[in-house]
Amino acid sequence: MLRDTPGPNNSQTEKHREITESLIRNRKDMSLVIYVMNATNLAVDSDKKLLESIAKEMKKNGKQAKDRFLFVINKADSWIEGENQTVEELLIETRKYLKKFEIVNPNLFPVSASLANRIWMKMDGHTFKYNIQELLNVKINHFSISGDTQTHFENFATLSPSSRETINGDLQKAVDEEDNNKIALIHTGIPALEIVINEYLDKYAYPIKIAEAVEEFQNIIDEKKMRS
Repeated sequence: MLRDTPGPNNSQTEKHREITESLIRNRKDMSLVIYVMNATNLAVDSDKKLLESIAKEMKKNGKQAKDRFLFVINKADSWIEGENQTVEELLIETRKYLKKFEIVNPNLFPVSASLANRIWMKMDGHTFKYNIQELLNVKINHFSISGDTQTHFENFATLSPSSRETINGDLQKAVDEEDNNKIALIHTGIPALEIVINEYLDKYAYPIKIAEAVEEFQNIIDEKKMRS
């Protein structure tokens, strides 16, 4: 199940804030939390309380708690296009900002979600207006064949060795097939994020659900024994 919670700066009622914070504090199923940040506006005043709650949860439950919070830095392409800024500088600024809330060694994922979405649409045969198509082609070429490693966002993501191996294998396959759309898509950072999400599900979520199912099944058996 994917839940799009109200952002702290879009929460219109106290109930919205309570929903968001309750999911962060939910230690029963340790749901994965994807915290989306804006590369062009990292420090948002309304984020303060939410980040403080996240910091508390990350301290309480060890490695699994750290693994369940993914900090996605969207619009990373807009960042590097401005004033010769680098992705390394973006990560430094993000870590510095999160450290104010005592969030250290966060899982960071610079991405360009908008570009990834348009590449998917193109691969699905969507027809764009001429000017949008031209701009998209320029972006795809820049991300796939320009040699600009600053646009290889997957290289800056927090990945385990197995996830790194998977994304590198997918990239090599796309290169061998000379598929610039897939190459550019991988470099947007979104596929690397997908791999990490699946890795978390395999490692934590599925075992929890299986344990819950076994417990429920055992309760049914025990109940029937009591009735017989």
